[in-house]
Amino acid sequence: MTTNGIRLTLLTVLTALSLSATSSTLDGKAAPAGKPEAVRVKLDPGIQALYAEFSRAFAAHEIDALMATFDKGVTLSYQGTVDSNFEQIKSGFQYDFKNDPPGTTWVGFPEESHQEGNLAIVIAHWENQVPGSNGKKLTRQRIRSLDVLRRTNGHWKVVRTVNYPEDQ
Repeated sequence: MTTNGIRLTLLTVLTALSLSATSSTLDGKAAPAGKPEAVRVKLDPGIQALYAEFSRAFAAHEIDALMATFDKGVTLSYQGTVDSNFEQIKSGFQYDFKNDPPGTTWVGFPEESHQEGNLAIVIAHWENQVPGSNGKKLTRQRIRSLDVLRRTNGHWKVVRTVNYPEDQ
């Protein structure tokens, strides 16, 4: 894949995966239980804003704002399923909005971020949280993602995301 003159190869992705880092949330809060001690991952402010906007828009069921975090040519891979394009991802979120309990959220915990010019790779844990009967959020699903981002006209967008479930 070539993006703005930068060639993204399997070697690039494997190099990013081989570098070590520990977990933190987008706002520097502690990582989820069972995760390494939290250390703030240095994120480009625009990348941090992208992930915060994803979580905010999902919680608010704002489909247009949520989809604005993705490039129109995005591909999503999830273990055990066929790849999804922009419209399929949008349909999936619309289904979630209709069927998830009120108050359902996705919260991201970036582990690593590697940036070169207008291309970035972010490796993160995500938790799908639902309201519990006691008012506390319960983690329904935990995934790990490798997101390839491209900055165009000063704004970051997800162009490729590879996701797989984590053990809980």
